[in-house]
Amino acid sequence: MITTPTIGQDPWGVDLNAVLNDLQDQAIELGGAVRPVNHGLVAWSSDPTTSNNTTTLTGGTVYLTAVYPTFSTNLTSLYFHINTPAVTPTAGQNFVGLYNSSGTRLATTDVDTISGTTTGLATVTIASTAVVFGTFYWVGMVFNAATPPVIARGSGLSGIASVINVGQTTSTYRYATNATSQTSLPASITLASNVRTTFAGPWVAVS
Repeated sequence: MITTPTIGQDPWGVDLNAVLNDLQDQAIELGGAVRPVNHGLVAWSSDPTTSNNTTTLTGGTVYLTAVYPTFSTNLTSLYFHINTPAVTPTAGQNFVGLYNSSGTRLATTDVDTISGTTTGLATVTIASTAVVFGTFYWVGMVFNAATPPVIARGSGLSGIASVINVGQTTSTYRYATNATSQTSLPASITLASNVRTTFAGPWVAVS
């Protein structure tokens, strides 16, 4: 007996959305585009070859960078780049984590040591966290130190805030800051309080 198909399926139970995604992926690969999966990643904020600038982050400010999973999976690692380590990180006040599109914190981990000693790619381990293709997440970070770390980012041209967030609303900004004077990543963020950054960053990736 043929049952009523759900959206995205034909009467034989084939997931048409998955087939379409596969075809799109093949088309991209044939075009020579490099994707996160080519680096063993689930998503990144941008191709890292475009991260040719740096910024010293503001202590206590929560930075949010959107990532768009290329498939549904469980994440265990977050990545960012430190150009210059923090000077004298404040113990227990440096964190990197993950938020869903509703602003709920899904994962967080202490990065006191990483922020003060790492130069180059920083890899952060989080508890296994499910993400779903078709939506987005924010990698959040907050640092407190005598001098916060200098991180990799993309463009910081005048007026870039409107360009890098074109077509987005306050609650979907690709690059934003949220709370200030924070010593940890809040359990939730108020989406209406998002403020566009004046640069394309911080650069992040997830796997």
